[in-house]
Amino acid sequence: MEANPKEREEQKNSNIGIFVTNIRRNIVYYCLASVFCVLLAFIYILVGYTVIASIILGITIIYTVVLAVLLSRALKSTLNSLDDFASTNKKKEKLITHFSHRIREPLNNMLIISNILKESDLTGKHSAILDNLDTSISNMITAVDELTMQSAGNIILEARKSIRYNLISTIQSAIDLYNQRSESEIKINLEKNDASTDYIGDPVLIKQIFLDIINRIDEHYEGPLLISIKHQIKKLANNRHLIALSIEADKPVLMIDTNDPEESLSPKLISLAKGTFKQEMNTDSTLLSIFIPAKIAEGYKKQIASQKMEELMEKEKTTKELKDIKVLLAEDNVINREITLMTLKPMVKSIDSAGDGKEALELFGTSDYDIVLMDVQMPVMDGLTASMKIRELETNTNTHVPIIAITANAMLGDKEKCLAAGIDEYISKPFHPSYLIEMIRKLI
Repeated sequence: MEANPKEREEQKNSNIGIFVTNIRRNIVYYCLASVFCVLLAFIYILVGYTVIASIILGITIIYTVVLAVLLSRALKSTLNSLDDFASTNKKKEKLITHFSHRIREPLNNMLIISNILKESDLTGKHSAILDNLDTSISNMITAVDELTMQSAGNIILEARKSIRYNLISTIQSAIDLYNQRSESEIKINLEKNDASTDYIGDPVLIKQIFLDIINRIDEHYEGPLLISIKHQIKKLANNRHLIALSIEADKPVLMIDTNDPEESLSPKLISLAKGTFKQEMNTDSTLLSIFIPAKIAEGYKKQIASQKMEELMEKEKTTKELKDIKVLLAEDNVINREITLMTLKPMVKSIDSAGDGKEALELFGTSDYDIVLMDVQMPVMDGLTASMKIRELETNTNTHVPIIAITANAMLGDKEKCLAAGIDEYISKPFHPSYLIEMIRKLI
């Protein structure tokens, strides 16, 4: 019977492992043989048998050449294995990302339609059918979220493009991603001091470090556990900064296993971020300190031209009702757009729609909106580019219109890309309609 792809991959990895083990054994053999020959030749030289010593040294040279060839083959095999591993992970992540995006769109529509039907006067049998549908949708959402969580564990050890990100938001996103799993006895508290500071770097790497640490604790520790996460920024010489992260558990638990790199990937990730770490285990607690070099983003705090403008904006914000606001909806999918309108129209009277980012930008320039709902993947101009251009338009107007990204892009790093583009909030599909309404109320 033909082996399935997973079995073939495992067999391939096993063969590579045997091959590398055999080469390693041969390298040790030839090293010992070479050392022995050198010592033997030296002894023969001392007693005057130079001819025999020359022959032994010739054999030693041959051993050395064979050793060099074996080392070269081992290095090449290791590099090829790493390339295959990285390539496989990239392909897998790309496939999962594509599947996640394609399935989240219809799931979101089904969830919204289900909620709209629930608000109608359904009774008896129809109500029971709708409850079953709602349960099935919830199960499908859980399956997709678990797939996203699984993909987050497929760590690719490579440098990514540096972007602007918020550290607190990035760590909180990692915690939220972990909490999507089944109920856990691990409680995580994140201290959110200095939450307004933005950095330039790789937020995905930060998120993967935390996910790896939290997942390892979850797999190797049983029972209730409280984890406290704090951070501070330390100024170094030459205008450089250091992010000091402390992860403290209220019980002795090994967060990073330096003796088993297969178990703990976080040391490699910290090294990739050019950082260091220190782990201290006591009888009743554990403290993990991580230090990562950082660059603070310039102009990271939202500036308002004057105190008077700030007071006027605050006054307007407190008096504005949901029914009075003007909304700009940017969504290229007609069905998604209509279903979102079905959700908002009963509560919001003025909504303009755009089919792509360019059209949304043109509408934004000709009208005053209170909030923008932005899809990310759109033709002509995507939502991230449109959001950045909106922020450019606002630089000389002393205004800031909130933008909410409503997108099926829900993989690791997608939220950080949205926030880096100037988007205020991020909602991944599928979402509950009440969650969107509550977020709009919070921002207007």
